[in-house]
Amino acid sequence: MVGLHLRRRWLLRLAGVVGAAAAVGTLRGQPAGHVGSPVAAGGTGTVPTGGVSVAAAGTLTARQIAAVLALARAGAAYPMPLPDRSRLGPGLAKAPLATGRATADRLTRRLPGLDGARLNHLRAGADAILAAGLTDTSGTRFLDGLGQLVARGRPDPAPLVPVVALAAATLYETFDPTDDHTARLWLGVVRRRYLRTHPAATR
Repeated sequence: MVGLHLRRRWLLRLAGVVGAAAAVGTLRGQPAGHVGSPVAAGGTGTVPTGGVSVAAAGTLTARQIAAVLALARAGAAYPMPLPDRSRLGPGLAKAPLATGRATADRLTRRLPGLDGARLNHLRAGADAILAAGLTDTSGTRFLDGLGQLVARGRPDPAPLVPVVALAAATLYETFDPTDDHTARLWLGVVRRRYLRTHPAATR
């Protein structure tokens, strides 16, 4: 389990990449702090819930899980590498990257307690990643593709927010699978990275 201090470092790194306000930025005319938020103006800025349990709503398909795990692997490396200290053994100078923690077993353990409305958003976000063909990519190509989805807002990037939250919670127990604020912050950083490396997208 990653310590709370590392989680704080990761969040500070997110904010420091482009500045906290710029990181969440604006997306299709939304004010800063509402990147990908599916809540109408004046709402809480979190994914709405419908009080339906995961058991009643079903679960994610294997392909949808693969999409969330692909995003988790990207998040383990960007914007700062996250270590898997549980694998730090004799002879290792430093812990390996936490990408190895992106497993279906760890993901499914974070699903109980999520209500049906949030799970529906998860499905939609995972399907957007699948439709873009991003599960067949990794590293820079994955970040480019995801950044394009968020920057263009097609499909609606709101469902990507719970996907990011679940991906982070899959990597580390100290991340909350319903933490939409942190998820939007990370998506904002990915969006800004895409616009910075693809200037033609801003024209």
